Amino acid sequence: MEKLTAEQQQQIKKMSNDRLRVKLTAAGYDEETVVAMEREVMMTTYADVVATGGPKPAAVGYNPAIERERLVFERERSGKLTGRSGRLREKIGCVESRKKRKRSSAEN
Repeated sequence: MEKLTAEQQQQIKKMSNDRLRVKLTAAGYDEETVVAMEREVMMTTYADVVATGGPKPAAVGYNPAIERERLVFERERSGKLTGRSGRLREKIGCVESRKKRKRSSAEN
């Protein structure tokens, strides 16, 4: 806490336990570990996070193989949906044409 300005220290002291838990979890600490911490430990730990420049965002990577698999999956999924609805339309068309034939034969 000594590494922080007086204003930063005051802000951390005013934070509720729940807010400290949220901040520490966002900074990458395990939720179960944070829940088990006492208030003083949470404040000191969060002060260290603030002193080192705040929470570090998780690295977002791009893996071409995973993206390729995801694209194939999405294409297959959309194809299946289109295929099902196409077959459904065909069935509806068959039923409607049968009804028309029955009507026309009944009229004759």
